[in-house]
Amino acid sequence: MENPGIKIAWGGGPWRKNHKRVVRENIYDATELAEHGIDMLDVNYETPKLMTIWRVAKKDPAAGVSHDATNFDIHIPVHHIKHRKIASHFADLTMTIVHEMTHSIRSEKFEESNIFEDAATEGLAYMSEDLVASEILVDSEIAFNGVSNHLGHGSDYDSLKNRLHNSHQVSLEDEERLNIELDQWFSPYGSMLGVALGINEVCRRLSEGNEFNDLMQWPAEAILDVSNSSTLHY
Repeated sequence: MENPGIKIAWGGGPWRKNHKRVVRENIYDATELAEHGIDMLDVNYETPKLMTIWRVAKKDPAAGVSHDATNFDIHIPVHHIKHRKIASHFADLTMTIVHEMTHSIRSEKFEESNIFEDAATEGLAYMSEDLVASEILVDSEIAFNGVSNHLGHGSDYDSLKNRLHNSHQVSLEDEERLNIELDQWFSPYGSMLGVALGINEVCRRLSEGNEFNDLMQWPAEAILDVSNSSTLHY
């Protein structure tokens, strides 16, 4: 099945012609390469994607953001445009598109934001970057094989997963707590433990012989190897 592809839009009002000229070729080439990478992973999707390109301040921490099964944004720092640095960041741009595409594709089946789903989908999105980079970029290597070294081992790691489970349960029982719990696990200004845990669990599932495209269809609880029950045992 052929994937429907990506349509490109330009956000933030009219772009200066010279700014758009600096960015456009790199955006088109990176998008084509990202689509090729997603195809290489045998990931299929049904919903056409709309990628909006935004100019952002240097201090913006996010390279991109996915909104739903259709829409995602890519952020281009203004100083990269003014100083014509886009080409030197081409690999990062390509991987950001792969990352946000993965989020958007995942949203076709699992659209609800919660602690488990966010950990699983971040793990999938970062691993999609790594897998695609290892195939299409020169001198690339798997970056996340050692991520568990930062998460602890044995009982420490079990405790971390219990904490994630408890946060998930609290956010399900009290909707007002959801954003607070998400910030504790996924904030670009603070803890990114939820991302690291998700990456680690996706690495584990892949090392067990599962295919990436199959994991994209798995529920978060299966990817993370956790239970939705009120008590988690190890």
